[in-house]
Amino acid sequence: ADTATKEIAESAAVAEASGKDAFWKAGGKSKVDFLLEGVHIAQVGGKGRGLITRDAISAGTVVLRERALGAATIRPEDSDQPIVSAARVAAVVINAGHEKATRVLEPRPGREYAEHPVRAERLNELTHGRKLVRKEGANVHIATLEDEDIERLLLAITINAQGVSGGGRTHQGLFPEYGAMANHSSRPNLLLRGDIAMPPVDESGGPVRGNGELQLVLQAVCDVEAGSELTVSYLGELYLPFAERDEQLREIYGFPADRRASDAGLEAMAPGKQAEGEAIQRLIAANSQASDAWDKAADLQAAGAPQDAIRKHRVIS
Repeated sequence: ADTATKEIAESAAVAEASGKDAFWKAGGKSKVDFLLEGVHIAQVGGKGRGLITRDAISAGTVVLRERALGAATIRPEDSDQPIVSAARVAAVVINAGHEKATRVLEPRPGREYAEHPVRAERLNELTHGRKLVRKEGANVHIATLEDEDIERLLLAITINAQGVSGGGRTHQGLFPEYGAMANHSSRPNLLLRGDIAMPPVDESGGPVRGNGELQLVLQAVCDVEAGSELTVSYLGELYLPFAERDEQLREIYGFPADRRASDAGLEAMAPGKQAEGEAIQRLIAANSQASDAWDKAADLQAAGAPQDAIRKHRVIS
């Protein structure tokens, strides 16, 4: 009986979330410029929604190009206060009248936001961010929002926005249609990077006036089997030991880190701070070699080299 009740409750929660998503998406204009055929959003056990591929994907394939709903440049002085960058993104989103479009993101308004595990821990930070948003964007859109609406948006940005480089700068961007649906993994099969999507051309062939928009690009870093989940890393450094990954993910996103096969060996060979530092340096060097190999593979692909020669540079150990 308990199992049946739990299943009914979970089904009701999924149906409620789907209904809210359909409502908030209605009438919205898509910012997705490209989505690989067969890639779709689906429920993933224990994670909520995620990106799944119906078909096999070859290493190097671009999976998604999505323009940001809102974005802001990350300034060096804000590195210790991520809520400041989140507040600037929130102000951009609200000023453009796009706040409702973010309600498809976790946490959704209502019970999901009220009961979110990160909310209580970061309430003071969210309150500070809300004051910054009201100060930065005093207009009709912000005036219609309750304090809780702005704080929910800030938490949604903190959890779902991606930091990407584009145009020579690092930006924080919100990509709610597909980009934000990619779950975290310590062994991701997608690389995320930024690009600047230029305005389209008009019918006469001339460029439309206006600045380019920040665009998220998701690209496969290895061969992906059909039916697999597509994942990215939410952390900037893949070489971090398990304890540090776990601490950061719990603090920022409210979930634990997944373990890698190499974690146990790293922990065993790093009983002290010095040994740990040496092990991390070896991992940094390995990470650098992997990055060089990826660049080499990209050069080979551009030169039209055989796929076998390209693929051997894209194997992630």
